[in-house]
Amino acid sequence: MHNRTTTAGIAAASSFLLLSAVGPADAHPVPGQLSYAYTDGDGRPDSDVLRAPESGVCIDLPALRDAPAVHLHNDSPATVELYGTRDCLGQPLGTVRAGERSTVPTFSVWLALPR
Repeated sequence: MHNRTTTAGIAAASSFLLLSAVGPADAHPVPGQLSYAYTDGDGRPDSDVLRAPESGVCIDLPALRDAPAVHLHNDSPATVELYGTRDCLGQPLGTVRAGERSTVPTFSVWLALPR
């Protein structure tokens, strides 16, 4: 009985590790990019680009400290939900469709590909 329990435990742990390494089933890179402007830690304007961002997961925009990103441009086929908090908490403040721009202050985004 002990070998059977150990084998079952090892199989369960292996499955968990494999699923953890792969990530959510719906997450995958989106062709294109998101570009945005922000104010750096010294108060100077700056910009950044996310190339092939993941869909189906929350993305906290890199390089942001206390000030949100503005002037986000969606150059991808996905619809982007904009959040005024980190970790996509709360209700989205708006959406940006493919090829559109937004001036909504944003800390995190969620991309959804059209079905």
